[in-house]
Amino acid sequence: MASPASSLSPALMAANQRLLQLREQLQANKQDSHLNTSDDDSLPWQQDVEGQITAVPFITDLPPHLGWESEAFTQTLRQSQQRKEREEAKRKPLVAEKLVKKTTNHQPTQLPAPQTPRNTVKHYPSIGIAALKAEQAPIYRVWLMCRYLDVQGRGWHEIEDVRDQLTDTESRLRLFTWRRLRQILGKGHEQFWTWDRDNGRLWLFGAARTAAHLEVERLTGKPVALPISAITESIGTFKAHLYGAWHSGRKRNNPISRTVQENITGIPERTQRHYCKVAKVERRSNIAIGRKHTPENAKETAWQHSWAVFDFIDSQGKQGRKGTHYLAWHLPNSYAGPHQQSPKGRMRKINRKLVDLVTKGARGNDSETVEKLYFANGKVARQAFNLDIKKEKYWFVSIATKRHHIWSSFLIT
Repeated sequence: MASPASSLSPALMAANQRLLQLREQLQANKQDSHLNTSDDDSLPWQQDVEGQITAVPFITDLPPHLGWESEAFTQTLRQSQQRKEREEAKRKPLVAEKLVKKTTNHQPTQLPAPQTPRNTVKHYPSIGIAALKAEQAPIYRVWLMCRYLDVQGRGWHEIEDVRDQLTDTESRLRLFTWRRLRQILGKGHEQFWTWDRDNGRLWLFGAARTAAHLEVERLTGKPVALPISAITESIGTFKAHLYGAWHSGRKRNNPISRTVQENITGIPERTQRHYCKVAKVERRSNIAIGRKHTPENAKETAWQHSWAVFDFIDSQGKQGRKGTHYLAWHLPNSYAGPHQQSPKGRMRKINRKLVDLVTKGARGNDSETVEKLYFANGKVARQAFNLDIKKEKYWFVSIATKRHHIWSSFLIT
């Protein structure tokens, strides 16, 4: 078998020999040589050698295709260059607000930064509560983050971009490892998004289709601005904020019992108390003022409200003469969530889509219907009481203290 050297052409061997001689001459005369900068960047070294060559390149980095007709040498050069490129890519800082997207021609495109800092994402409390009921909060968490990262509103992401943002240890948006993200992407396929493995893309579902998958018949309340910091914390903190966002999105913070909350959200009473502490949900007590304190009225009121009845002294004279004793009882607490409400935007359009997407009477759809007992003023409460005299109706009177509200009532006779 012929050696690799014998397979080289005589012209190439002569050129190689000449190049080695020129290198030796240049290095021997390096101290005495006068270096001139060339106008061409490809010739960084210029020198006159024996009047024959006026410009000789001093090669410091061989291109990956120049392997001197040796496959092993070519492979080594390519591996070295790929290693350098990977190290340079790791040194580049991660930019959370500007994602580098790949186009169809594999040309990186930098997304424009939003006009104002985006520290929140629009969240519909009805969808969040449905995700808690269905035990799909981790998948919904990734869906929210993908909507936050979709600055241009295209509705899709490159999988590599999602991986870099949600799994890289240096990213401020990191949620978990790549292994866990793969599991969630697989579970949410055809439910929250479509995972195109061939093209490496993630196509997000809209709010209507996501709500329909969770069997939400109608979005209620108002959307809230959910902080990104609440999403990037632990899954327990994220669940607590989903519960807190439900209170933040309520139109009115009327009294509501723990039992009613459990029927609506599916969250047990003990867990509700824990979530209130984690999400910093503000709790207010409510007191209803009834008839004047007499033995007959006390007996009847105690029969209706049991241990919640107590003697209330109107020291400020807001119910009548100062110092008058009234029968009063505790109402369920009211709650105020910590999140800001967002404009409804496309909420009406989403609800119209849900009419066609969701079967009426599906699981959990009718659970949010709560009988209205509390009103803003006495006129509206009187009208409601006249329509249904079997239920007491209450209207807001005043704020006794920062954490205590006073209500008056139309009582059953």
